[in-house]
Amino acid sequence: MSNNIYQALSELEKNHKPAALCTLIKSEGSTPRHVGSKMLVYEDGKFIGTVGGGDLEHRVLDEAWMAISEGKPRIVSYTLSNPKTW
Repeated sequence: MSNNIYQALSELEKNHKPAALCTLIKSEGSTPRHVGSKMLVYEDGKFIGTVGGGDLEHRVLDEAWMAISEGKPRIVSYTLSNPKTW
């Protein structure tokens, strides 16, 4: 998967297209993905890779689209909490 992301980044750069590369840089405890996991988010909403799935990934996608629209990088922290018990 990483090779696909890097190939896609190369194409984006070559074509001067904006995107956001999301990388998991720290985790504590049990998490769905490991440090170094990557997700490349395109301006049109498509993405490749994953940083965890579910609600976390939706929050990361929202931040990625904001970063793309603002043209500024960011570091964002998330806390994974226990899911509600029904």
